[in-house]
Amino acid sequence: MPDNPAQPVDLSWFYTLDPKDRVEVLTRAQSPQLADQLKTTLRGRSPLDDRDVVARLDEIRYELNFWWQEDRLTDHLRDDLIEHRADDTYRDLMQLEAAALGVELPLLRTYLDLQARQPS
Repeated sequence: MPDNPAQPVDLSWFYTLDPKDRVEVLTRAQSPQLADQLKTTLRGRSPLDDRDVVARLDEIRYELNFWWQEDRLTDHLRDDLIEHRADDTYRDLMQLEAAALGVELPLLRTYLDLQARQPS
């Protein structure tokens, strides 16, 4: 697991991206090509040029992967979370899970978007 960065990392830029771009960033934060793409998308310096940002995104992905594999999440619940990730059916549960993981709800939804793309 990546080390915790010394300073809090600002991910506000992450939430301005299109959902598909968020999935790409969460999946490939260390990609130089993606960093270059973000320079164009964000019209300036890419946040992925900052090692602390990349480390934090890697840490978040690691924590979310661990959470996703926990036994307490049944296959049925995983399927329901994916199916209803953009609506309010499981909003309360997702907010509790996001808070327990120390991530914001849009980041958890991005992770569920990523899981929705995975083959069954």
